[in-house]
Amino acid sequence: MPLGPTISVNCSARQIADPHFVSDVRAVLATRLAPGSLTLEITESVLIGDPNAAAARLRDIKSTGVRLAIDDFGAGYSSLGSLQSLPVDMLKIGKTRRSSTG
Repeated sequence: MPLGPTISVNCSARQIADPHFVSDVRAVLATRLAPGSLTLEITESVLIGDPNAAAARLRDIKSTGVRLAIDDFGAGYSSLGSLQSLPVDMLKIGKTRRSSTG
């Protein structure tokens, strides 16, 4: 667990898919930010399309030492079973919005 302040950053599926993203994360960490102090938050949409490629990219990101969180889990199509192949540290459960009809 990191000592001191932590930073959480929301990342889009487009950012995660960028081949330079992991090197960009490493560059940020080189500015003296402790890897355990940074949490990258992704949504389930990262897993849509090519889940195997997404899992591989997340493992690359995780190798930098940063923490990974899935934000709004349950709002999309993922199941708890699909998380077994992902190097995720935290789930943030999404709120469901109910419509008020009648």
